[in-house]
Amino acid sequence: MAPRPIWTGYLRLSLVSCPIRLYPATSQSQRISLHILNPRTHNRVKMHPHDAGTGEELERSELVRGYEFSKGRYVILSENELEAIDIQLSKTIDLTRFVDSSEVDVVYLDTPYYVAPEGKIGDETFKVLREAMDRSGRAGIGRVVLTSRDHPLVLRPHGKGMVMINLASGG
Repeated sequence: MAPRPIWTGYLRLSLVSCPIRLYPATSQSQRISLHILNPRTHNRVKMHPHDAGTGEELERSELVRGYEFSKGRYVILSENELEAIDIQLSKTIDLTRFVDSSEVDVVYLDTPYYVAPEGKIGDETFKVLREAMDRSGRAGIGRVVLTSRDHPLVLRPHGKGMVMINLASGG
């Protein structure tokens, strides 16, 4: 079975955009997942959301999202506002600068993804950008939103394609 992309969007460099797809470069099929169990019955335990102040149990459908702008004070965002933010941010990998590939310390490399062009339109732009990066020994630095989180990234030529790697924060 052919792998399925986990993300589709655009690779953007200034005014040039290229439709692309991301594929996981590593597998977690060997990862062991543990569940929380009741020690007496060995049944799985379900976690129910509740209000931290009152203890009131809530249905997931009742929950809203908010941004804490000062201690204990929130701005509530509607689903439409969240979707608008998501559409603006999550469909583009923005490259903001280029550095020598050797300048990116391996200690910051986190999660790798294979990057592939989407369709014939993106193929030529993708090849030109990949070739230019490969010949110059440069890597692109930028940002992408994956799983509703903003991630710094490095984009490098890899074989006949490119690889995007999320950068872990230092500290």
